[in-house]
Amino acid sequence: MKPIPIVLLSLFLFSCNTPKKKVEIDESKHVGLTALDTEKPFKVLFSEGYGQQAEKQAELIEEAYHFLSDIMGPKEHFCLLVVSEKDWERNAYLPIPGMPGYYKGNLTIGAGHNSMATGF
Repeated sequence: MKPIPIVLLSLFLFSCNTPKKKVEIDESKHVGLTALDTEKPFKVLFSEGYGQQAEKQAELIEEAYHFLSDIMGPKEHFCLLVVSEKDWERNAYLPIPGMPGYYKGNLTIGAGHNSMATGF
């Protein structure tokens, strides 16, 4: 997956200027995913076999997070989900496998070759 859509999605995620309130994360979307052992300012979960991709995506998101936090203030609470096509229906909100999205505290991106990536 190209880093440009991730950066654009991150810009959208952090551009929301809402009153400070704690985001309730929908942890039902975390079922079956593995947590990445990291000290990032957000939790990272991934589908089996995609640990390396999760690390790479977490680095990109962290760069965007720090850049945008300096401009707009930090986003208090969210999780990054790196989800394979086989887990997409269970762990994502959008119907197209691989389509990045943010909902209920979960920033979801596709892992590996998926319908969205194949189209590009």
